[in-house]
Amino acid sequence: MHRKYKLISKLIISILSILMLNVCVGCRTSETSTVCGVFSWKDLPENIDIDYLSQNGINTIYQYMKSEYSDNDVYNFMDNASDYHMDVYVLAGEPEWAYEDHYEGMKKVLDNAKSLNKKLEKEDTAGIKGIVYDIEPYVLKDWDEKADILLDGLCSNLINISKEKEDLEILICIPYYYDSKGYEDELNKLIECTDGIMVMNYYKGSEIEHIENEEKLASFYGKDIINIYELKKSGEHGITDNNTYHDDGIDEVNNNYKELKDAYPDYSIGIAYHDMSYFKEKLAE
Repeated sequence: MHRKYKLISKLIISILSILMLNVCVGCRTSETSTVCGVFSWKDLPENIDIDYLSQNGINTIYQYMKSEYSDNDVYNFMDNASDYHMDVYVLAGEPEWAYEDHYEGMKKVLDNAKSLNKKLEKEDTAGIKGIVYDIEPYVLKDWDEKADILLDGLCSNLINISKEKEDLEILICIPYYYDSKGYEDELNKLIECTDGIMVMNYYKGSEIEHIENEEKLASFYGKDIINIYELKKSGEHGITDNNTYHDDGIDEVNNNYKELKDAYPDYSIGIAYHDMSYFKEKLAE
């Protein structure tokens, strides 16, 4: 009887979720297949959070999985996300993973995701769709002298991950400036060896020009490309007013995103908000 009620509840939620796609105030896009995601670094979103995100156009969550989460916590989160047809990616990354001898850190995340999916399959719950590796080698002390070596190491590690990924998607976060810093070849390799890129396009007013080469390469290789907008406060983690839309609001983000899509009409570019707590904060204003 409990299972019957749960199935009925899921059906009602599914119908409401589909209807809400037409009135969302977040992404405001009629392209239901376009990725519209949020980064979630803190606690696992509860059902009320997922409902709120869904009502505001979000269809993807990039979730950092803390080691202290119990299996039950993760199962409940994934079950709730499944109710709303929300795709979930594991979010993970350390700067040191750009070193080839730190590959095991990346592989552990992959192995954990594959293991989780096997457990979720037994629970008849949709599994993790993929992994977003947020690896920022440019914060390492070796970057100035060994940037090309670090990027080559990152590419090598991602190639090995892709060989073992099975049915998981592998995405990589990159800054908007690899190409302008002279690392065009490395950028090409990063896009070629993954399923897609998430561009930290954190320079207000220059998003269109800063993503031009990335869009061309993603289009050439047939890979996903997602433009990330920063919503955190200026002053946090070195963020300046030039990097964040915190004081501008969600409407300005969506206006810019529309201009970005209009500039590249031949290829679908997704959007992601960084991060969930600030996304909710700005929507509430």
